[in-house]
Amino acid sequence: MRRFFTLAIAAFGVVMAGCSATSYQGELGKDVAKTEFTNHYNTPAYVVHTSEDVENVVVYLPKDTTVVRLKMKVANLEDIVYMKLVDESPFAIDKVLRRVENIDQLGLGQDGYMYEPSVEKNIITLQVFVPAVYLYKSAYKPKLVYAYKRNARVLQDSVELTFLKKRYYVYHKEGMEYPAYGDVAKYCENNSMEKEYFDQLFEVNTNRVDEEFIKELRALCTK
Repeated sequence: MRRFFTLAIAAFGVVMAGCSATSYQGELGKDVAKTEFTNHYNTPAYVVHTSEDVENVVVYLPKDTTVVRLKMKVANLEDIVYMKLVDESPFAIDKVLRRVENIDQLGLGQDGYMYEPSVEKNIITLQVFVPAVYLYKSAYKPKLVYAYKRNARVLQDSVELTFLKKRYYVYHKEGMEYPAYGDVAKYCENNSMEKEYFDQLFEVNTNRVDEEFIKELRALCTK
């Protein structure tokens, strides 16, 4: 994008060559690179469609939400026995997900799933809430484990999930600004972490991880 605006300004200079320097500088003084970025989702949750028999799903989370709805396609699915999220991180997740009749019955801070073959054949809508505190290394990698009935048998399968969210920050060197992306620790070197992160650090992890790990997470932004 920087290159695009450099070329645009260069082209503008050629067009304005016959005008006064005052007019030229006045135009360049505008915020020519200032623009609004559009997130490519139109609901409070980010919707991702998967293909059949998917084994890995990687989602780059948009700026304004960490609620993801996976539209998972499972061929000839009769019914789900259970779905749960597990991981081997210090957060130690092992959570059986709740089934609902309508996915909108879930709050945006909850996990759950819906399966309605009369509406979407062979599609499971899975909602996963990824608290900001889980993304302290910019990546959170739980596993979805699920069991389902097919031809009078119960089968189990799993999907590796990876949720990514890079934090934008700017650092200064020799009077110049350098934009960059990184994890929570890098972000905190140049910014104050938003209150939401610390609220979730307390609410999400009480009685889940030991106090030493919570202290480590809190120290990322309180040095």
